[in-house]
Amino acid sequence: MNDTQNSAKSTTAKTRRSRDSPKKKRGAMKEGASRSQVTRAMAIEAILVSATGIVLGTLVAVATLLPFDSALGSPGLPAGPPSFYLTITASAAVLTLLVTRLSTQLLDTKPGHTHPDTTSIS
Repeated sequence: MNDTQNSAKSTTAKTRRSRDSPKKKRGAMKEGASRSQVTRAMAIEAILVSATGIVLGTLVAVATLLPFDSALGSPGLPAGPPSFYLTITASAAVLTLLVTRLSTQLLDTKPGHTHPDTTSIS
């Protein structure tokens, strides 16, 4: 064999080795999301869920109360201070955020560790 063939075989072997067993590079990406990414995603989800619930709940309440008010002869929005509505909606939003935050913390696991399976019957 000449030097060109030996060189080509050597290069091919090196290429195969590097594809088969990649070296870990310094600063390589880790698999999965970080805690801050998960927390941020869950907070955004909680905000969207609470906003959707508040909007849909308001629409359903208005859709049912307006016909009832007009049947009684007092058309218009339901009587009562706006602070009552704001208190209810703020409470719903805060409760949604707190429950989401708590569940995110309880389900947080370290990489390589999982919670024991509590659903299996022995």
